[in-house]
Amino acid sequence: MGYTHYFQLKQVPTEQAFTKFSNGARQLAEASGIKLITEFNNETVVVNGIREGEHETLFISRTDTNWAFCKTAQKPYDEVVTAILILAKYLFPSMYISSDGNWSEWRKGRELFTGVFHLEPAQGTVFDGVKAEHTIRSYA
Repeated sequence: MGYTHYFQLKQVPTEQAFTKFSNGARQLAEASGIKLITEFNNETVVVNGIREGEHETLFISRTDTNWAFCKTAQKPYDEVVTAILILAKYLFPSMYISSDGNWSEWRKGRELFTGVFHLEPAQGTVFDGVKAEHTIRSYA
């Protein structure tokens, strides 16, 4: 047990779509100011904290449609993880996301996402599978 985020890609995104996601995830990580271990490419997004800020690694693979999870223990990099999951839901609307945290506990991630992409995510858009109504173009 622990503070965990759960997710599942329901279908394999195109390489082009995943690259757009990876580029956006990189922007979120860079804008956060948090020291991170990262990898962003056309096949994977990998994020974790460093040293005492480290917990479990967020690993999203373009071709993996199995259930996955990331325990962050609410360490500082959780802000980046939640922002990346919000981005994933916007770009891959069929993606399933749930969390041990409630919407208010995602506040820092929401603020990071909004600061980078100038969009305010709605709770139902992220957690309830409601299709995203916005197109994110600012980082393409």
